[in-house]
Amino acid sequence: MNNNIIKNKKFFYLQYNKIDWKNQEKTKINSLIYDYIIRNIISNHKGNNISIFDIGFGIGFFFKMLLAALSGKYKNIVIEGCEPSRVNY
Repeated sequence: MNNNIIKNKKFFYLQYNKIDWKNQEKTKINSLIYDYIIRNIISNHKGNNISIFDIGFGIGFFFKMLLAALSGKYKNIVIEGCEPSRVNY
Protein backbone atom coordinates (compact mmCIF):
# COMPACT_ATOMS: atom_id res chain seq x y z
CA MET A 1 0.00 0.00 0.00
CA ASN A 2 1.23 3.49 -0.83
CA ASN A 3 2.21 5.33 2.37
CA ASN A 4 1.69 8.74 0.72
CA ILE A 5 -2.01 8.03 0.30
CA ILE A 6 -2.37 7.13 3.96
CA LYS A 7 -0.33 10.17 4.99
CA ASN A 8 -2.51 12.49 2.90
CA LYS A 9 -5.68 10.87 4.24
CA LYS A 10 -4.57 11.47 7.82
CA PHE A 11 -3.63 15.05 6.95
CA PHE A 12 -7.10 15.69 5.53
CA TYR A 13 -8.83 14.48 8.68
CA LEU A 14 -6.51 16.51 10.90
CA GLN A 15 -7.38 19.65 8.93
CA TYR A 16 -11.08 18.80 8.84
CA ASN A 17 -11.28 18.64 12.62
CA LYS A 18 -9.60 22.06 12.91
CA ILE A 19 -12.44 23.83 11.10
CA ASP A 20 -14.67 25.76 13.48
CA TRP A 21 -17.89 23.93 12.64
CA LYS A 22 -19.72 25.52 15.58
CA ASN A 23 -19.68 28.82 13.67
CA GLN A 24 -20.76 27.24 10.40
CA GLU A 25 -24.06 29.10 10.26
CA LYS A 26 -22.41 32.46 10.97
CA THR A 27 -19.49 31.98 8.59
CA LYS A 28 -21.56 30.20 5.90
CA ILE A 29 -18.90 27.51 5.41
CA ASN A 30 -20.16 25.24 2.63
CA SER A 31 -23.39 27.24 2.10
CA LEU A 32 -22.74 27.65 -1.65
CA ILE A 33 -22.14 23.91 -2.03
CA TYR A 34 -25.23 23.06 0.03
CA ASP A 35 -27.35 25.49 -1.98
CA TYR A 36 -26.13 23.94 -5.25
CA ILE A 37 -26.89 20.41 -4.02
CA ILE A 38 -30.37 21.41 -2.86
CA ARG A 39 -31.33 23.39 -5.99
CA ASN A 40 -29.75 21.21 -8.67
CA ILE A 41 -29.92 17.69 -7.27
CA ILE A 42 -32.32 17.19 -4.39
CA SER A 43 -35.08 19.56 -5.55
CA ASN A 44 -35.26 17.70 -8.87
CA HIS A 45 -36.63 14.64 -7.07
CA LYS A 46 -40.10 13.78 -8.38
CA GLY A 47 -42.93 12.58 -6.19
CA ASN A 48 -44.62 13.47 -2.91
CA ASN A 49 -42.09 11.83 -0.59
CA ILE A 50 -38.39 12.39 -0.05
CA SER A 51 -35.92 10.74 2.32
CA ILE A 52 -32.37 11.97 2.85
CA PHE A 53 -29.60 10.49 5.01
CA ASP A 54 -26.51 12.65 5.56
CA ILE A 55 -23.26 11.17 6.83
CA GLY A 56 -21.31 13.79 8.74
CA PHE A 57 -24.09 16.29 9.42
CA GLY A 58 -22.13 18.21 12.06
CA ILE A 59 -24.30 20.85 13.73
CA GLY A 60 -27.18 20.34 11.28
CA PHE A 61 -26.65 23.45 9.10
CA PHE A 62 -27.35 21.47 5.90
CA PHE A 63 -30.48 19.98 7.51
CA LYS A 64 -31.82 23.47 8.27
CA MET A 65 -31.22 24.56 4.68
CA LEU A 66 -32.87 21.37 3.39
CA LEU A 67 -35.95 21.72 5.53
CA ALA A 68 -36.43 25.36 4.53
CA ALA A 69 -36.06 24.51 0.81
CA LEU A 70 -38.19 21.35 0.81
CA SER A 71 -41.07 22.35 3.11
CA GLY A 72 -44.25 22.66 1.08
CA LYS A 73 -42.71 20.93 -1.93
CA TYR A 74 -43.10 17.37 -0.60
CA LYS A 75 -45.89 15.77 1.40
CA ASN A 76 -43.55 13.59 3.48
CA ILE A 77 -39.99 14.65 4.27
CA VAL A 78 -37.59 12.43 6.22
CA ILE A 79 -34.17 13.91 6.99
CA GLU A 80 -31.78 11.82 9.07
CA GLY A 81 -28.06 11.53 9.56
CA CYS A 82 -25.09 10.49 11.61
CA GLU A 83 -22.01 12.34 12.76
CA PRO A 84 -18.94 10.10 13.06
CA SER A 85 -16.65 12.82 14.45
CA ARG A 86 -16.72 13.27 18.21
CA VAL A 87 -15.40 16.80 17.74
CA ASN A 88 -18.33 17.85 15.57
CA TYR A 89 -21.11 15.88 17.23
